[in-house]
Amino acid sequence: MKNNKINILIAKARYLSLELEECVHINEDYKLGFAREIGKIRSKSTSVSQSIKEMNKDIEGGDFSDVSPKKNIDPCIKKLYKKIMTKVHPDKVASIRDDDRRDAYSNMCSRANSAINNFDIYILIDIADKLDIKIDDPSGALRMGLEECCVKYKDDIRMIKSTYVWLWGMSEDELKYKVINEYMQKNF
Repeated sequence: MKNNKINILIAKARYLSLELEECVHINEDYKLGFAREIGKIRSKSTSVSQSIKEMNKDIEGGDFSDVSPKKNIDPCIKKLYKKIMTKVHPDKVASIRDDDRRDAYSNMCSRANSAINNFDIYILIDIADKLDIKIDDPSGALRMGLEECCVKYKDDIRMIKSTYVWLWGMSEDELKYKVINEYMQKNF
């Protein structure tokens, strides 16, 4: 898989995956402060946890890493998944005495299962790369899957950055008040 287009897509997916991870982390940090501000405005009887629950309705679940499962997975992708599982499945690594290495393989197994269920081709390719598994893409399914991952990652980043929590967290003090007021007017 030394195709230049695939290598560019892998780099792009890696970048977007890291950006999404960072956005989710930052957004989680902002969420508590935003909820505290909402709680102060609403009343002293509104707890921070209640404010967070109400706020999560606006954020549409808050987990931006899921991709809808695909029922018809290309044989090329299934083959890659099976190659990964032959190296990281718990039955294959049970005899490894090094706990750190066994835990790393267990983590890769969980990530690969999640990736195949969510059709996140980038994660499969990333795991395969870490395991030195040769990747073939005769059907172009991996390339198309990578393109879909990039689009999904961009959409998830855009979704996070359009929430009130993000806008509040990224604003200067005088704008934070406006974001809170707009949120309050819309939701209460």
